Amino acid sequence: ITYADQLTGNLVVLGGGDADPTPLPSGDTSLVYALQQQLNLPVKARLQGLDAEFDGEFYVPIDAEGKPTGDPEKAETEEVYRPRFIRDEKEPERPRLLSRGVPQLSADLAFILRTGNPLNPGAKLTMLSGIFSRGTYGAVRVFTDATFRARNEQWLANTLDPEDFWILFQVAVVADKTISPDLSRAANRLRMSS
Repeated sequence: ITYADQLTGNLVVLGGGDADPTPLPSGDTSLVYALQQQLNLPVKARLQGLDAEFDGEFYVPIDAEGKPTGDPEKAETEEVYRPRFIRDEKEPERPRLLSRGVPQLSADLAFILRTGNPLNPGAKLTMLSGIFSRGTYGAVRVFTDATFRARNEQWLANTLDPEDFWILFQVAVVADKTISPDLSRAANRLRMSS
């Protein structure tokens, strides 16, 4: 089986939701970015700030009817979703608290997509991603956590088409531990396909 053959079956992509169009040093384009371009997703990632490691965000372009759109030409506005950090409430500017020189998350973002594989319409593509690894891990835990897996699958089956959907949600981080998401709790969900 060649690498190209592996891409035309049912495909699961972990991470890379913050992929950008920058070519890799070898001149190749990122697989995740190439898939995102073919799908024309309404959820996009970007760096928005001075800190190249910690200022990532997801955004959703919104059309004139208030619906998410993958077409930038139709976007009238956008919704922006950022990870949350623990802040120093004693300081006027509330800077991010650091531990060993690194800002500490209180919540990451996660994105799950399930749709047809653009490289083979008879196969499925599932993408599970976050701004940080905590979000990607939380996205994976939606379907693997023994406590929430069945509840999350039931919620998806009752709310969205489980074979063709996307959802953007928060993943709590408490005491440096990633908390498995419960999609049935509205407070966790930020935006989803309808």
